[in-house]
Amino acid sequence: MYNLTKMPSYFWEIPLKDDNGNITNAIIVDKVKSKWQIVHIGLRFSPELLTVYSDDTAVRELVENKFGDTGISKIRRITNLYFDGIYVKTSGQEYVIPVTARPDLLGIKNMDVYTLEEMLAKCEKMLSQFSDSDNCADQSQ
Repeated sequence: MYNLTKMPSYFWEIPLKDDNGNITNAIIVDKVKSKWQIVHIGLRFSPELLTVYSDDTAVRELVENKFGDTGISKIRRITNLYFDGIYVKTSGQEYVIPVTARPDLLGIKNMDVYTLEEMLAKCEKMLSQFSDSDNCADQSQ
């Protein structure tokens, strides 16, 4: 079984807000040669998605609205492998709520609930396209 909660984060995305508190842009900071630096300016998500995803209270409310009282034991953000989402563990199951810039690549819908098995199958299906020799350039030459 995959343990998504132990994978380290590799960057921070910081929303930038106007005087009314609306997200207008974002910066991404990462460690470069042991120093934090701005490595990207621009929104990877819509302001609406980033508003929820960057706010711990909003994430908890989203999860509670989607799962109700099902014995939630863990909520984590997934920010690895260029995929973003919310990992939720209940007493009986593990789930992923995707919040990703390219949901079309996996055939998913942002903010919908998927079991961990469903999400891993979608990732495997997308990655398996690269094993088809018709879709890959021959690098042996």
